[in-house]
Order: sequence, then structure tokens, then C-alpha cells
Amino acid sequence: ALSSAAIHQMTEAAALDIANMAWSCAKLGYGNAPLMDSLAAAAIQNMAEFRAPSLTNISWSYATLAYLVVPLMEAISAPSIVRISSLDMRDISNIAFAFATLRVLDEPLRNALSAEALRKILRVEPQSLAFLTEVGLDASAHPA
Repeated sequence: ALSSAAIHQMTEAAALDIANMAWSCAKLGYGNAPLMDSLAAAAIQNMAEFRAPSLTNISWSYATLAYLVVPLMEAISAPSIVRISSLDMRDISNIAFAFATLRVLDEPLRNALSAEALRKILRVEPQSLAFLTEVGLDASAHPA
């Protein structure tokens, strides 16, 4: 009932609302397929509005639910690269975690995340460093 109501409201949802709804579903472990598909479609349609926190939250949410929507992950990649300098280490590690968890290989995104992580390495939090190590962002591929 709740997911049906949310699906009907999706066309009017802003990027932040879409990301927050996906995050809430992930935190609750609620991977309702019609709702997640509707959120993904709305996110793809509104991707130009997504800022760093929303990109991070939606990618993390789908990975946490182990719910792969390939067009969504493809749509997340380009704005993540464009906004790479506005990502903090937590954003970088969560986006890397999401793509690795969902087994989406996106070399341009991986390279951009890796390069930005190197630029920000002195400000890394232990959890972010663990995620980056776990997903295998390759620092050796970039000059120091």
C-alpha cells in the first residue's frame, strides 16, 4: 500500500526525495521490486539534479539491497565523474563500494574515483579506507 502510493508520486519527486526514499528502503531492508524500479526510473529521469550526497545515497542504497538496475548505475557514473571534486572520501568509498558490490565494471568511474581518492588520501577516514581497499581502487594506476 505504501509503496503503491509512493510509486504514483514518483513523477513529481525531486532528486533528494528519490535518493532519500531509496536510502530509507535500504536501511529498512525493504527491496520492493516495483518501488525500487520506479525509484530507479525517476532517478534516471532526474539525474541532472543529483548532487554528490544524492549520488552517494542512491548508489549505496541499491548496493545495500543487492538490487541491480544497470541503467541506473550507468546514469550515476557520468555525474559522479563530473562532480568528482565535490565528493568527499566517504562519497568516493560508498560509490566505489556500490559499483563493486553490484559487480558493475565502469573503468572511467573507477579511474576517476581512484585519482580523486589519491588527491584526498590525507583526509581519509578509517571506514572509507577499508571500503576503498576492499573494492580494489588501484592507486598504482595513477602517478603520485
